[in-house]
Amino acid sequence: MKSTARSLARILSFTALAALLFFFSACPRPRDGGLKPTASITPLPDSGLESLPSPLPGPRASVAYLEGRVEARREGRTRLLDIGDELSAGDTLSTAAGASCEINLGKTAVIRLEGGTIVSLNVLLLEESRSRVDMSLAAGSLLSKVERLLNANSFVLRTPSMVCGVRGTAFLLRAEESGASLLAVKEGRVKALPASAALDRIATAAQSSALARSVLGGIITLGPEVGAGQELSYGGAELPAVSAIYKEIEDSLASLPPESLEAAQPLAGIIPAQDIASPSSANAKALLARVQEASKRNFGKATAASEKTKVLFNGFELMGKEGRGRPQTQGKPGASPKPDGAKPAPTSDPSILGLLPGSGSSAVGGIVQFKGLTLVSDSSGRISAYDSAGELAWRSQTSTTDARLSSPVVFKDKIYYLGPGGLDILNGSDGRMLASSRVEPPDGRLDGMRPYQFPDGILSVSESGIDILDPESGKSLDSLDVPEGLMMAPAAKKKLIVYVTATGVFRLVDSQTKQAIKEIPTQASGLSPLSLRNRDNLYFFADSQGMAVLIDIDADEPLWQKQMDGAVTSESELGRSAIYLSTTEGLCVIDVASGEVLTVIQGITGPPLLSGDQLFLCSSAGELIVAHANPYTELTRIRLPFVGSARPLIIGKTLWVAGKGGQIVRIDPELLKKRSPAKDNS
Repeated sequence: MKSTARSLARILSFTALAALLFFFSACPRPRDGGLKPTASITPLPDSGLESLPSPLPGPRASVAYLEGRVEARREGRTRLLDIGDELSAGDTLSTAAGASCEINLGKTAVIRLEGGTIVSLNVLLLEESRSRVDMSLAAGSLLSKVERLLNANSFVLRTPSMVCGVRGTAFLLRAEESGASLLAVKEGRVKALPASAALDRIATAAQSSALARSVLGGIITLGPEVGAGQELSYGGAELPAVSAIYKEIEDSLASLPPESLEAAQPLAGIIPAQDIASPSSANAKALLARVQEASKRNFGKATAASEKTKVLFNGFELMGKEGRGRPQTQGKPGASPKPDGAKPAPTSDPSILGLLPGSGSSAVGGIVQFKGLTLVSDSSGRISAYDSAGELAWRSQTSTTDARLSSPVVFKDKIYYLGPGGLDILNGSDGRMLASSRVEPPDGRLDGMRPYQFPDGILSVSESGIDILDPESGKSLDSLDVPEGLMMAPAAKKKLIVYVTATGVFRLVDSQTKQAIKEIPTQASGLSPLSLRNRDNLYFFADSQGMAVLIDIDADEPLWQKQMDGAVTSESELGRSAIYLSTTEGLCVIDVASGEVLTVIQGITGPPLLSGDQLFLCSSAGELIVAHANPYTELTRIRLPFVGSARPLIIGKTLWVAGKGGQIVRIDPELLKKRSPAKDNS
């Protein structure tokens, strides 16, 4: 496992970021579609952004206006923002649904964050004589008014699928949960490129290679330019194609001599092929020609802004207005302040105790109990902790910014969260980040691969298979190689490690000797969004294509194996007489003894909750359904103020339900039992 600094949706490494800052600030616009020559390259700082001097007293980034809940997170600590609060590089800002916030970036720019937005301030160098700004937009919408930038000043904004360079303009950038991005320009012009890890590596190579630097300049210059009244979208089929082009260029660079900046001829950052005469520059000629050809087909083209997009421009009219909104109450360091408590839900149903303000992103995975707190994770990788009264105790952003299945796991006094951004360990009482590690499994999949409690340790996927981690530091104490790869996250039975390989072999392995105690082949294969479910001597799992398997470890063979009609979509529940499996065809109720599908319930969203003999389900119609588990018999249903998206949970005498938009309701289960189906459907 490799340690990494935590960051929010950073597309490029620090050194790569420095290279792009240089090019976005220094590259002139091409004329007549060609590559324009420039003066020789000014060497970049050897150590990337870390070599930039600390800003002198002068312009600062500060909150100019806010309305609703706006938070800033830094080094694991979260605070509620007030008007006038100063911000600095390393802060991650998030606005709740319906909230908004304006930030003054010295004299360089004013930005407006709409509701449900997450933005990370990567670089903030704001001085009277120069400025460099770099931000990452992970979700939501951001409007920017940027003053005309001169010389080497720069303003770069990025999303998971787009990198934008600005010289002075008014523009809107939106990042969708799907990973798609929309750039729309009201005034001026904005340069844009599809984001890619390969572009990151090319930019890193440009730190030491004149050839790589020349090619990087060509890529940026030939990227689309979005003018006033135009828009550009990335996030569809063009991204894989562009990534393949970047990778091809990267591979070509790797096969050629690097042409160090000290030894090479003074290649310009952007140079026409016909001007490259030296033998070593023939390589640049071929690569730049490839860039020029690829850009025409795959870098996208700006189009006239749609009427829907033009409506979004109305947000610019609100920017800079004074007297809107009041300062918020400052919270305690290290935790988000508590809201005023549960607000009444927009429903007359007496069983709903209250509607809680959520994080602004859809709840995912399952709700989890931690001592006196209720934990809810969302699609932006944030974990929110609520006390028993429904008040927010803290909210923390993990290293993950795009999650669909990940949930927190609790062990003793800590919380463990594994997602695409890596493994994070948080202090359970206040949400402080204690440790973070990069995890790189061979298949690259981490979403839904939850850690698992193990005696005196934590089980987690690793580059070679499974690691047993120190619960304090997250460092590997021991490992178990799984050459075939894992189908799903591992589990444990006392000191035995339980897992299913990507080839469908179910294994119980002694953690001390590394010897397999049980090894049972099955018909399942590939990856799965599920976790292993266990009851007594039975283990249930299913692959992503719907091959469901129930293992009886006492019999050393599958009790049954059945192919479902649809693909598996979320977590299952294993009861004594029935299994509840979410598929694309609906929630399948499966007989434990035979594997027969007893019934299929349509229109269910999120994983089911089995509590005793009752089943709690969320529907796409925005309802909570309560049913007798087996035989499946609907008992009651109530209208929710949202569509549920995470597994509900009963804690004490309260049922917690979380859904899309990050909203949460607390429900009295006893009042639910008193309802009649006739009243529920009215």
